[in-house]
Amino acid sequence: MATHFARGTLTEGQLDSTRLSSSCYNEAWKHPEHRRTRFLASRALLAELLFMLYGTSELPEVITEPEGRPVFADPELPRFSIAYAGNIVGLALTTEGDCGLDMELQRAPAAWTVLTPTTPTRSPATRTCGCVTRTIPRKPERS
Repeated sequence: MATHFARGTLTEGQLDSTRLSSSCYNEAWKHPEHRRTRFLASRALLAELLFMLYGTSELPEVITEPEGRPVFADPELPRFSIAYAGNIVGLALTTEGDCGLDMELQRAPAAWTVLTPTTPTRSPATRTCGCVTRTIPRKPERS
C-alpha cells in the first residue's frame, strides 16, 4: 500500500491547470468565490499528483458521496482526502483503502519569532525548529 501527500499554497492566478476538464471548471462556478478558489486549487493539486504518479493527462471525474466526501467516479482509481488550513491545501492519496487528512495552523507562542532569510541563526542562545525560533535564556555560569 502506498500513500502520497502533496500540499500547495492558495495563490490567485496560479489555480489554472491544463489537466482540469471543462466540467471541473463548471462545477467550480457553483461555489461562492472563496470556496471556488479552494475547489480549483485542490483539484489542480490532485490532477498534478495523478500526472506525476500515473501519467494521467486529465483529472478523472470526481463525484461527491452522500456523506460529502469527494471520490473518483471510477472505483478502480485511488482514494484521496483533501484538507485546508489557512491558505494551504493538502492532499493525501492512497492506493488501497480509505485515507483521511486533517491539517491545522500552529500559532507560534508570543516568545517565538518567525525567521526571515536575513535573520541570523548562529547565536548559541537561539535554537531553530523549522522556520520558527525561540530564544532560550542562558544558564548562569558557575564561578
